[in-house]
Amino acid sequence: MELSPPTRRSLLAAAAVLSFLASAVLTSCGGSDTKKTASAATGFDSEYCVTARKWAVHELNGGSDGAYARGGPAALRKWWNDQLAFFKTSVQQAPPAIHDAEVINERATRTRMTPVLAKYGFDPKRIDTEGSASEKAALESTSAAAKAEAAIRTYQDGRCGYGGSPPPAKVTFKASSASKAYCAASASQGTVLGRSCPPGSIPQPSVRMSPPAASWRLSTPRTRRRPPRSQLT
Repeated sequence: MELSPPTRRSLLAAAAVLSFLASAVLTSCGGSDTKKTASAATGFDSEYCVTARKWAVHELNGGSDGAYARGGPAALRKWWNDQLAFFKTSVQQAPPAIHDAEVINERATRTRMTPVLAKYGFDPKRIDTEGSASEKAALESTSAAAKAEAAIRTYQDGRCGYGGSPPPAKVTFKASSASKAYCAASASQGTVLGRSCPPGSIPQPSVRMSPPAASWRLSTPRTRRRPPRSQLT
């Protein structure tokens, strides 16, 4: 049975009132999840960040260079189409802070680079030998696209755990009662960190040890918009 327009409007109005009252009660009682929801929409667990990390895993096999090396133009075409799909999804999911940059990135790839690759069958060797200077230039990022890429990288590193280093923490280390023990331990490893251990304030070991080896960290490759560089000169 279809409700008449007046009836539907009445029900919608009543629903709106109930929704407002429920929101007011939750807010007054400290039960609102507005901040949590907003954080989830723009933080590590957001759809945008999940998509970015999935693409990072996808790229562990070498990106465009790896695709071309394994399967030639046909494999590069598939990789490129996957990248276009990733960019389109990123535009749809991007939070306001990064949305404009994603739009610029996606449009430049789709409208500037892709036509050149398609014209030469996704074969960088053909572009190198047959392509014009303007076509080869189209495979390079414009200043606007490069700026957008940098903004995207910064956001993904800082919010998504994409693989790079997050912005440095603003921390000031000051000497305290724990400094002596800390500095002695630091010296035993052959390193002195921070201003809490000024030169000459810590005992030096008789045998200087090498600094501990850096732990291996999985490094995810960047979004690579350009065709395989090894084939373009």
